[in-house]
Amino acid sequence: MRWEVWLAYFAACWVIAVSPGSGAVLSMSHGLSYGLRRTTTTIFGLQAGLVIVLLVAGGGLGALLLASEQAFMVVKTIGALYLIYLGVQQWRAKVEGGANQSGSAAPRAWR
Repeated sequence: MRWEVWLAYFAACWVIAVSPGSGAVLSMSHGLSYGLRRTTTTIFGLQAGLVIVLLVAGGGLGALLLASEQAFMVVKTIGALYLIYLGVQQWRAKVEGGANQSGSAAPRAWR
């Protein structure tokens, strides 16, 4: 591998590694808005999701999806339908408060 390519790869790895992901941004946002105690539910939820993804990947489901184009299409279609459902739910949700709202209440743990 040429030296320039290796340096570019090394720099890209560092930028990706140190940039916060969506879970970190969500945790920081909730921490600033609601405090540490109320944010622990968010943190535990994110970690539980990570454990589930690791177990699914470790269980070989990724290899199955790579091997079977039909299984991958089913998972992809279910995911797309779920995202459409979430979008419609968000679109139809009642907007509470406005820009001049004095304080924001913490969401319930299961919400």
